[in-house]
Parts: sequence; structure tokens; C-alpha cells
Amino acid sequence: MSPTPSMFATSVVYLWRVDTEVSYCSSSRSSCFFRMVIEMEHVEDTLTDVEERDFFDEVSKSYFANKKFIAHQMDSFNRFIAEDIYRVFERALVRVDLANNKSSNQPNGKLYSAEISFGHVTLQKPKWTDQKGIVSELYPTEARLRNMSYSASIYSDINVKIFSSNVDEEDTDAIRSHGQHKKGNEERTRYTKITDEEGKAFVKEEILENAFVGKIPVMVMSDVCHFSTMRKDSLIRKGHCLFDYGGYFIINGSEKVIISQERTVDRVLCTSLGKTKGLKCTYRSFSENNPFQVFPTIAKLTFSNVTSTIRHGIPFLSVYFPGLKSSLPACMLLRALGVANDKELVERVCEDASDDEMTELLSYSLYHADKEMGITSKSGMESSLSELKTTKEIAMYNLQNYIRMDARVQDVLDNLLLPQFGTNNTQKIMLLGYMFNCLLACFLGRRKLDNPDEFKNKRLELPGELLMQKLRTLVNRFQKDLQKKMEKSDTHADSFKQKLQIHMDGSILTNGFQSALATGNWVAGLSGVAANLERRNPLYTLSHLRQAHFPVPAVFKQDAHSYINRYALGRICMVETPDNHNCGIVHTLAAGCNISLGSPASPIVDILFQLCPHDMTQISSSSIARLTKVFLNGKWLAVHEDPEYLVRHLRDLRRQSLLHEQVEIAASTKHREIHIFCDAGRFLRPLILVKKNRTCIGKMKFGKLSISGSYIDPGLIELLGPEEEESCLVAEDYKELQRSRRENDNKCYTHCQLHPCFSFSLGANLIPFSNHNGYYRVMLQAQKHGKQALGIYTTCMSSRSDTSCHLLFYPQRPLAETNIVRITNLFQLNNGQNAIVAICPFWGYNQEDAIIINQSSVDRGLFRSCHLWSFNFDMEAAKNEQSSDNPSLCPHNLSQSVEWKLDNDGLPFIGEQFFPFEVLARNGSLNNDSCLRLNAVEKGRVDQVIVASDDDENSFARIRLREVRVPVDGDKFSSRHGQKGVVGLLCPQEDMFFSRQGIIPDIVINPHAFPSRQSIGQIAEGLAAKISAISGTRFDASPFNKTELWTMLDELKRLGYRDDKEVLMNGRTGEQLRNRVTMAPVFYQKLVHMAVDKLKCRSKGRVDPYTHQPVSGRKRQGGVKFGEMERDCLLAHGALVNLYERLFLLSDPYTVYVCNSCNILAWRNKQGLKCCSCKCSKNIVQVHIPYACKLLYQELFSMGVHLKFWTTNY
Repeated sequence: MSPTPSMFATSVVYLWRVDTEVSYCSSSRSSCFFRMVIEMEHVEDTLTDVEERDFFDEVSKSYFANKKFIAHQMDSFNRFIAEDIYRVFERALVRVDLANNKSSNQPNGKLYSAEISFGHVTLQKPKWTDQKGIVSELYPTEARLRNMSYSASIYSDINVKIFSSNVDEEDTDAIRSHGQHKKGNEERTRYTKITDEEGKAFVKEEILENAFVGKIPVMVMSDVCHFSTMRKDSLIRKGHCLFDYGGYFIINGSEKVIISQERTVDRVLCTSLGKTKGLKCTYRSFSENNPFQVFPTIAKLTFSNVTSTIRHGIPFLSVYFPGLKSSLPACMLLRALGVANDKELVERVCEDASDDEMTELLSYSLYHADKEMGITSKSGMESSLSELKTTKEIAMYNLQNYIRMDARVQDVLDNLLLPQFGTNNTQKIMLLGYMFNCLLACFLGRRKLDNPDEFKNKRLELPGELLMQKLRTLVNRFQKDLQKKMEKSDTHADSFKQKLQIHMDGSILTNGFQSALATGNWVAGLSGVAANLERRNPLYTLSHLRQAHFPVPAVFKQDAHSYINRYALGRICMVETPDNHNCGIVHTLAAGCNISLGSPASPIVDILFQLCPHDMTQISSSSIARLTKVFLNGKWLAVHEDPEYLVRHLRDLRRQSLLHEQVEIAASTKHREIHIFCDAGRFLRPLILVKKNRTCIGKMKFGKLSISGSYIDPGLIELLGPEEEESCLVAEDYKELQRSRRENDNKCYTHCQLHPCFSFSLGANLIPFSNHNGYYRVMLQAQKHGKQALGIYTTCMSSRSDTSCHLLFYPQRPLAETNIVRITNLFQLNNGQNAIVAICPFWGYNQEDAIIINQSSVDRGLFRSCHLWSFNFDMEAAKNEQSSDNPSLCPHNLSQSVEWKLDNDGLPFIGEQFFPFEVLARNGSLNNDSCLRLNAVEKGRVDQVIVASDDDENSFARIRLREVRVPVDGDKFSSRHGQKGVVGLLCPQEDMFFSRQGIIPDIVINPHAFPSRQSIGQIAEGLAAKISAISGTRFDASPFNKTELWTMLDELKRLGYRDDKEVLMNGRTGEQLRNRVTMAPVFYQKLVHMAVDKLKCRSKGRVDPYTHQPVSGRKRQGGVKFGEMERDCLLAHGALVNLYERLFLLSDPYTVYVCNSCNILAWRNKQGLKCCSCKCSKNIVQVHIPYACKLLYQELFSMGVHLKFWTTNY
């Protein structure tokens, strides 16, 4: 087939884009021809506006089809299992010193020392063993029901090197047969003869194979989980919900989630204000051999004689790092590292010796350092300094005053000052000089101060990294325990391996992980890292898995940590955050946010070594000013003369998939810096690549991608970090690109968002027309109401037995949906129902937050739900207990009427109804053995009874009760716009309003709820849902979709309506209402706050034995709290009798006797009333006081304070 002109032009375009620096035309005429062909092909190949809209839509769908919302949790744990866990065990080494062990009575084979290390580590998928020794696979559903921990066993080969001084005859024979190995089922021994300083020594190497080290929790649906490789039908048979995406752990039957923690980034310069005065530049460094130990280096610029501003003082440069007692002069440190003279020092710090302004500032620090060294040289040390010839030696000598007496200066400089460079003082000088340069530039106003709380200076510690930190701590504890036990034991060389197998305690790792996940207490004093997974609805579960916490102390004052910054857009949700003291501390990731997992740095290093020919150790101090610094993960790695070429080349390599897609390449031309990041924990977001305000895709490629079905291409979409995005111009959406092309506003966009809604969290994205609401209402729905709404959180209720949960009987899909639902196809389990809502007053019953609900709609199933709660009954403990004081256990005087509800095994029948204080389960007879009794607020019908056993084969029963909840007065409801309200009246249908078509509203709300709350989005949702219900099509209710209210009103007119208001008739009188009323379908949610759970009353009941006041708590039939605010209300109304009744008669009335002669309390004995002071029984009167007053009298009396009472007759 002969090539067509269009194919030829397409091939030319391809070659031209591959390498623009190569010329394919020999003459200028041919060059012009090819240029014209390219321009014509470019015009013909560009997408139209409609095709561009479809392209953005398909890219969004394809992106979320390949991306799981909990991918950062899952991938982090998989990486921990595949790589990190082996790295931790490789570093572990146990040295056993038995030279001082005098307990051994064996003259031969006496040990001097031994080394124990870990070899090959294997991880076994979760299994469990019963008492008969039968090993079975453990699945998550079974672990929940059996109260087990879903964990995997760790086995490792233990390498042992034994050093012995005396050699037995048997060992001597082994030496003669050197090179032969003894092999058994689980042992391999090798003998080697070596020589040390003391003469002949003997080394014996052994390997203990497949030794049990401990158990580690397994994340559900991870690579180690059994469910990860199963098909959908197998998952259903195993009782797993297909809408359960995993990402959590199971500890003792409870679901736990590890919440990602924010931390400050390492190896990045951060210039900020000091705590007291001056400036500081922080650089957190760590060694390549030990990346877990951070050594912060802090350069300070302090001022003396400060009056009103820092410019009135004299600046002095100083530096502090671990190992110093106090900050030392910066110039003294540079001289100690090898800076020969002042000229080189000025060039290292100022980079340009002709910069008089910065040189003058540095001169104060030079003078200060020289003065410090001179003072030190005159204080009785002339004899020592006379032998020092160079400036470095003098500086090293003076540095001894700033470190500990037992430390060497050279060791401190090599190991504690910027340990990533080791003994390379040249790179240390360059980095320190750059830190000082940043401080001086900030002081002169040439450089802005950095914000440590910006997201470009933060990293997110994912569950894999947090588990690795905990594993390191537990392995260290395991090593110390093993070392201590082996050194105490009487161990011979031949029995060392057997003793080692006995003393290895695998419970250290097992119990350590279980305790950490159960309590949330982590390493370094962190708390709240792990929490119970919220299962109220699927939205709450996903939101909990995508949370990020910034660790703060218990007593925390809100400062810059709590405030939003510019780098948060598209990375964290700016509305889904608590409105209490945790505001800005607890974050939720945006829907489009990705967390980097880290990629190898070696490919980037190889490329930089090829493109950057300058040797860092050979760069002169005078040439630094004209070169651009290149940092890789914060480490100054190279310099380059052409930064634009280097950045363009690296980004082209990333777009061609020659570099990892998560590599971040940021450039700052003003400061001549290039920052490249490939570490883990960075906040990334996807953006469409744009050139000349058009997407980088043509019609032909768009057609090919449409055929393949995958629109994710590195040349079309990029994952940008906050620092790289700082130098980009991002369009809001494709409509912004089209507007810019039409108006030709000279804006050159580099990237474009997939959709503006991806900048919000999943909860905020479900709110239709959220841009029409006030901020607080959006936050209320995203953070509270959306998570408190009832729905269906699982499709496998038979395989679960949660402590407490709610299920909505008839959930519906909203008529007005946002774009995120259509793109992700995620929320198929909805949390509400579509109700016909009328906005109108109703006889005063819907004032304030009250709403009116149609009683007939409730009878037909509107907002009907059920409450499920489970009870555990320990059958083994019940067999061993003959009596108990626990009120929840039934001791005696039990009504025999409940015996017919229980089976012969003591467990209830399915479907039986139980009421408060009835026996739910028992063991043996009702009067003798222990049994489980319901408390004052527990009731329901038996829904499920499960008998299981745990790891120790202890039998227990799980009994689940079901209670149907129908809406009643006082129940709380809310729309998706924070428009909350409680039921004020359940009105019969015949008394409700009705329209011409006979439509009767389900809910009536007050129109005064909208102006103050500014929830105009609910009115817009009603219009969109009305159009959708009439036309039969779905309406896109996404925020920022440029849909105006008047366009929806025009659509209603086209469908036959005058506007959004309708003529309604009064159901009570049959008359037409004066004004037309807005009535439309709105998606409403039933919240977890119900009146039946809040109702509390009592006449008499239990009191506290210490204060004699009523106890608290509904389950114990406690009293209602009456505090200071309630007291003030009664005082304001003058209801003193009611106040007297509340605070005294119904609380803790008590009778005492007071002696009117000495005004102290009298006491009653066998002879009667008598005063202890005057020894008289006359003039004693009876007084009624609260028992708390009498208790206060006794407590003060015990401290030596004596109160007196004066009484008055009335």
C-alpha cells in the first residue's frame, strides 16, 4: 500500500517531536515545506470543544478506574511486606558476651562470645491451629467472629557464630575435616580455624532454620491476605462484601485502621523565624546507613542590641547540631572544616565576593569568631596554641569548649554534623555556606521565609512506614531479651543452638503489634495512631481510611499548623475537618490526591552524572554563583550551567516513562535551584498536560485511546507535587482553556485540572451544588452529617457480628448526583432517601429546627431502619462461675417466665423478643449458675446466635438483637447541605398539603431556615431533582459546573411548569393556600441521633455510695444532669421552689444536728444526741442540708479547717 500524504505528514510530526534539535531537511525550501505540513496537520488534528470535553471525561473515568481510594494504604503495606521487613531483620545483630559468666562448670568448650543474626526471612499467610494440632487457613470473616487477630507468622533462619577458647576433642576432629558440613533436618554446622591477637581461637557457625520469630498483623485485601487472589464468587462464599476494599487490620476480632501521620520533611532547607528573636535555617540530615536517626543542623542569625526591629541589631551567624553544648560561631565551624582564609569563606557564604551588602553583614560574624578564638587563646593556653600553626588547628582546638569532655572534635564533625556526607568536608562546607547564604538573603529581603507548615515541607507517614518503625522497636526489644537470657544461661558450644531455640520469645513481636494497634500508642510517644474503623456507612469508612493526622501535644494552642495554605489545594480537603480543637489538625485527602510511595534514586543519579560534568569536590568557591544547584531529595548532588535545559530534559524523560511517574522536578530560576524528589510521602495530584492552551492529544491518538479503553498516558497526564506546581499555571477546567482561546487573554497554561471537584474529599464531593452554600454548612455535611447518616455498610450481615450498627431498610439513589459518583461508580450503597420536601410554615410545628413528616409516608417505609447490637457470652467463664456481683450477670430471683425463650444449651431461640432486665443467655439452671441479663435500655428480637471459640479454644456465644426503628418525634434528619432538623410533628396524610396532581409532601420545613444558613444549594438540588424526575434523565449537580439557577427554571418552563413554586391546598380546611409553595424532591438522611437513645427518666434509683447523689448513665437508670447553666436559667425565671427541688430534694437530702451553743455538728450515740465540744445535749436542733455539704465539712475537718453553723428558726 502506497503511503498517503496524511500518513507522511503524521510520520514527520512524530520525528519532529522526538528530537527537535535534529534537522531532517537539507535545504531551507524543504524546511519551509515540512513546517507548513506540520502546522496544517496540527490544525486538522486538534480536538474540537466537544471532543475536548469528552476527552476530559474519559480521562477522569480511566484515572479512577485504575486508582483505588485506599491505594496509598494498600501499596504502603505491600511494600513493607515485600522489602522493609527484610531490611529491618538484616540490620539486626545480637552479640552475646559470656566471658564473665561464672555459672558454667564445664572446663571445656567455655564460650567467650557469640553473634546471632537473621538470615532468610519468610512470611506465612494467616493460619490458626486448634487443640488437636490441625492447621487451617484463617480468613478475615472467621477472625472477626472468633475474636482472633488476623496476622501472619514470621519465620527466619538464625545464623550463629560461636567464638570459643577451648576446643573439645569432638571439635578437633571437625577441624581436621575442614570443609565438611553436618546436615540434618534443621541444622547445618561449619567449623573454621582462625587466629586472633590472643593466639588460637575457634569459630563454630550454625544455622537454625525456620525459627519462629513472631506474628505481624495483616492488612485485609493486601498481598498477604487470602482474599487478594480470590474471585468475586469465592469472596461472596467466604462472607466478604464486594464493597469492602480492605485497608484495615483485625485485632482480637475488632477492625483497626492505622491513620497516616504528617511529619516535617528531612534534608530540606527551611528558613523561618526563631522562637525568640532572629532567623534560623533548619536542615534535618540522616546517614545513609541509618535513615531512622535524624540529626538536625540549625543555623541561626541572631541580633544584639535589638530595639524595635531586627534591622536595628548586629547580626551574628551561629550553628547548632547534636553533640554541642551550645551554639558555636559559624565562621569558626567553617574554619575547622578546612576553609583556609577569609576570601574563601566569603565566597562560600556570599557566593559573590562583590556583593558588598552581604559581605558587610558577614563581617560581623567573622569578627565575632576571631574575637572568640582570640579570647580563648589568651586564657592561659598560650603554651598549647603556640604549637598550632594553621587556622584549622586553632579552630579545632577551640571547638573542644563546645562539646563534651569525653568526645573528640573530629568524631563529632564526622558523625553528627551532616552525617549524610560522612568525612567529605568539602560538601559540608558547601551546604553550610549555602545555609548561611539563605539566612543573610532573608535578612536582606532577597528571599522569602519558608513556612514549615506548608505541604511542600511535609511528608505523610503511611501505615507501612509506621509499621516498620514499630517493627524496629520490637526487634530491638527482642534482641535485648535474647541477649539477656543467653548471657544468664549456662551454655556450652554444643548446646548453644538448643538453648537459643528455647530462649527465643516470639510473643514480643506478636503482643507488641497487637497492643499497639489495640491502644493506638506508637513509638516516640505518639498516640492515636490506630483507631477503631468506623462502619456506620461506606462513606465514613472510606473517609476514615483517607485521614491524615498532624501529631500535636496534649496541650496545644492553635497556630500556623491549623491554618490552610496555598499548597493544600487539590491535596487535602479544605472543608472536611473537625470544627473543634482538632480543626486543621485532622485532614482528609482530596479525591484526586495521590501519596508517593518512593522510587529508586539510582536512575536519577546516573542521569545527573551524565548531564552534570562538574565534580562537586573540585568546584571552586568563586564559580558557585554562576552555577545552578541540583538537589536530590534535599541532598546537594550536582551543579549545572543551563537549568532550563536540565529541567526540560528530565521532564521529557518522565513523560516518556524513562523516569518514575512520581518523580517531582521543581525549578526556581530566581534562586538558581533545582529540586528533584523521589522519596515517599509526598502529596501529588493529577493534572492534564497543556501546550498553547490545548491538550497534548490529537484526534488520531484520541481515537486510538478510545479503542484501547485506557486514557492514562505519561505524555497526557502528570502527577505534580506542591513544589513543582509552584512554577506552573494550572487552568480550573477545560472550559477555562476554551475561554482563554476564544478571548486570547495571553495566558499560557501549562496544566489543567481533571475537574474542580477533585480538590475536595469524597464526603464534600457528594454535596450537590456545594458552591452555592456557606462554608460552615458544607463542612457540617462533609464532616458530621454525611458520616452520621444511616445506610447499608455491608452486604454480608450474616458473616458479621458488630457491637452496634444501624441499617436503613430502603436506601435510594439520589436524583441529583455529582460528577464523582458517575466517574468512580463507587457509592452504590447510599445513605438516604428521596423525599418530597415543601418549604412552608405548618401551624407553628416546624419552628426553628423542627420538620414535619407525613405519617403515611412513614407507614409506607420512609426512613425505617433497624438497630443491631451484639452481646458476648463467655460460656467457659459461665461454667466456672457459681456466683457473681456483676449486675449484668443474673444471680438470683429471676422470673421463670423467660425460661421458655432459652434452648437447652442456655442460648436464646432465633426470633424471640427480649425486654429490659430479662435473661438473654445462661449456663445451667437459672437460679444457680451465672447468666447474661439485659440492662435498662437494651431490648430487641434475636436476629443471630453464633457459637465460636478463640485461639485458646475458649467457647463463647455471640447473640445479636434486632430492634426496628420508626421515625418518632425528636429524631434528627438532615439534607446534604447541612440543613439539619428534628421531627416536630408526625402529621396524618389527610392534614398535609397536596397539589393539583395529588402530590403530598413527605417533609415540610420552615422557609426561615435558608436565609440564615445560606444553604441555597438545597433549592438548586430540588430544581435539578425535579427536572430529573420529570424528564427521566440524570442531572449533573457537581459544584463549579457553571450551571445557573435561571437555566434550570427555564428547563422547568419547557417541561410545563410556571416556575419552581406550585399551588397547594390545605388538607385541614380544603382551601387553597394564599401563596404558592416551593415543592421538589430532595435527598434526605436519617442521622444516628434518635430520641429513643436519648430518652432518660427515673423516679427513684441507685445513688453513689460516696456522694449519695444519683448515678449517671442511662444503662444504670441514672439521673439527668442539672448543671450550672440549668441553674442559671431557673434563677432567671425566679423558679426558686423548682430549683430547691432539683438541687436538694431530688438529689442528696441529708439530716444533721447542730449545737446552737458552740455551732458545730452534734453526733448521735447510744445515749442520744450529744455535742462533742460542750458535752451537752441541750440546744441541739435538726437541720436539713445536702449530703455534699456534710462531705465537704468532713474533708475540710481532716485538713484542720473547722466549719461552724449558725441556725435560724423559721
